[in-house]
Amino acid sequence: MRLKNPDEGMNSEYDYVDIRFYTDDDQEIFKNIEETIEKMKVQMPVVINSLEQIDKNIIRKELPLIDKKFSLVLSSEEDLEEEDVLFKKRSYIWDQESISKPKEMPKFRAKIEEEIRKCQVQLEELKEKEYFDEYAEKKKQFKEKIKSLLDKPNKMLHKVMDDFGTLYADIEPFRDFLDSKERKTLEHFEEWIYDYFRVLDNLKYSLANL
Repeated sequence: MRLKNPDEGMNSEYDYVDIRFYTDDDQEIFKNIEETIEKMKVQMPVVINSLEQIDKNIIRKELPLIDKKFSLVLSSEEDLEEEDVLFKKRSYIWDQESISKPKEMPKFRAKIEEEIRKCQVQLEELKEKEYFDEYAEKKKQFKEKIKSLLDKPNKMLHKVMDDFGTLYADIEPFRDFLDSKERKTLEHFEEWIYDYFRVLDNLKYSLANL
């Protein structure tokens, strides 16, 4: 079967697709199928356990903790409303409380951006007055301050990535065999971590280009 709307997972309508293949040795194909099935019988309990650990310990604990302490990712009210609608329509989506997304600018991100804005103003004033020594010292001090603030979420993110990578090593060879709910668990983590690193990289870029 082929899903007409893959993003809808098992709620999607589907078509039947004919698959034709030609081989001189049908037995070789059946042998490969049987070997794959045997591997799945042994490994799928491990895969399912790793998925459960990702959902329980990373998605429901570690990511919300990072959001609480070092919130960076911004979601608009429109995005939140759309997400609520999708949650009600799709029963296979993870628990809505697994990640909390703020309606306003996240506090930690707002703090960093305000610090950058204030520093830009101060540096511009020093440059206009041609206080170049003070300008260089102020810039150095500020970069060290912001770097120390960004180091904390960086460490937490890399710990999360290490935890995920260890568990994902068991899952990756069998990812094609996962169902919609199981794939969504992985996709949710990947989307969240991508957004977080994107914002973090943008802040680092702003800092580097002061």
